[in-house]
Amino acid sequence: MTMMGCLKINITSQTSKNIMPSFVMEEAHLVPPHTVTFYHYKQVWYRGALRSMLREKYGNERKAYYDTYQPAQAPTDSRILACQKNSMALLRKDERRMMCQFWDAKGRCAILEWLQRRLAAANEPDPYLANGAHEDPVLVSIDFESTTWYECGIKEFGVITLDTRDLFQAGDHLPTLHSLNYIFSKHCSRRKFLFGDSQRLGKECIRDLIVDSLTIPETLPGMSGVRRVILVGHGIGNELRCMQDLGLPLHSQPMVVGAIDTLKLAADVLGRSFSLERLVMRLGISLNRNLAGAADQLHCAGNDANYTLRVLLALLEIQLQKMFEPKSPPAVAACVTLGAIARAGIPTMPSYLAREDEDESDFELGETFMEHD
Repeated sequence: MTMMGCLKINITSQTSKNIMPSFVMEEAHLVPPHTVTFYHYKQVWYRGALRSMLREKYGNERKAYYDTYQPAQAPTDSRILACQKNSMALLRKDERRMMCQFWDAKGRCAILEWLQRRLAAANEPDPYLANGAHEDPVLVSIDFESTTWYECGIKEFGVITLDTRDLFQAGDHLPTLHSLNYIFSKHCSRRKFLFGDSQRLGKECIRDLIVDSLTIPETLPGMSGVRRVILVGHGIGNELRCMQDLGLPLHSQPMVVGAIDTLKLAADVLGRSFSLERLVMRLGISLNRNLAGAADQLHCAGNDANYTLRVLLALLEIQLQKMFEPKSPPAVAACVTLGAIARAGIPTMPSYLAREDEDESDFELGETFMEHD
């Protein structure tokens, strides 16, 4: 294709008779249309039918020709509106970033304050009632799986809770991570959730489910009200944005005292940030993989929330080792507990599939007994 073809100049069959296009014949229109890019504008100086005429017009002064280039300009009103739109988008982005930093800082302060208070009270006879037990937070890890094509935007919601009071209870049993997964889209499979049964609900339940998940009643004797909650998420800005879109900004939830972003916490503790999958592997947490080697159980809201909470506990273990004297018995015990919960075994299949396998085994065993009879 010739350069004239690149410039999309409408040259008729008269061109073959050395008749120049009409815009060339008038001195005011010796240059190509302004819609041409500057690169193509420069090329006309070197090649094409306009070369000789342009050099004659500008006295072989290439720079003088270049200076005449005028890119296409949108109407002033359109440019102003586009600038305003871009500015508003940047402001919203900065606002979300600052909001995440604010809640992340509050969450880290709250959990470190709790750790210091609990370790200081570890040797007292009744640390829960004597040392601000009403301020012990509940860690609530949340994850939304969202998509643009689903009507309400959210197709799955996972929520995992861990009561920090359980971390310092005497006994050999590890505290339990309470795992729930809710599905709001018929296109989302129940098969991926490893830590319980997924529940299918209508999209109108999303707001109530979120509020209920964050409203945890106080159970200490003589106390009432609700527990303090620290949200946990990996790249938690997505979760906060979803809540904002649902009309549930964090400042409207008085029980929430902070929101820790494990993506940023990992960057501070380990020196760089990682995807959830790579972070799980880096911290030695079990991760199921299929025969092809892919971690196909991720991107299920309940599973991601569970792994995110385990990541937080493993990062706290590392941070605790740096903060406190290694030989301090309470700190050592806390590190052991945090690490044990973080690296506890992961189910190899969803619970309802495991139950089906058990039922099939019982059925086969029953048939065997009947054959012997």
